[in-house]
Amino acid sequence: MARPAGCAIPWVLLLCCLGAPLTAEAQQAGKVYRIGVIASTRSVAELSQHAGLAAFAERLRELGWADGRNVVIERRTSEGKTERFAPLVGEFVTLGVDAIVLVSQAGAVAAHKVTATTPIVTVTSGRLVEDGLAISLARPGGNVTGQTLFAEAREAGKRLQLLK
Repeated sequence: MARPAGCAIPWVLLLCCLGAPLTAEAQQAGKVYRIGVIASTRSVAELSQHAGLAAFAERLRELGWADGRNVVIERRTSEGKTERFAPLVGEFVTLGVDAIVLVSQAGAVAAHKVTATTPIVTVTSGRLVEDGLAISLARPGGNVTGQTLFAEAREAGKRLQLLK
């Protein structure tokens, strides 16, 4: 007996539907990014209460990044000791973090000396250009970026222009 021409299509669909869960299960979950955060606070608990880092974490959440799900935030503190920044940055480089966030100018300088490849983000930094962390504020170059508390004369003029 001859089968109707369209009869094979439902079997193909059924096999695809049964095989789909196996294929989906075999797919790996998306990459989990690691961000290293270092501040000069005395404890990690104190670091968690830092206003700049709280805003950073809140913005990550707004953008869909959930700590422990698609991003892991490693937190360290220099305990107020400048000499601890370089070893902590070295630890993060060894861990293979995707970016390092620093809440200290001294930390940014130390990080810049330790790694030229891992992206470094400064939250509250001083003079990025003067300390050799950036070529200019408009085009930082290298692996350091972030905000600065001080602006070059032309940037200050631009801020005033934007304000007006």
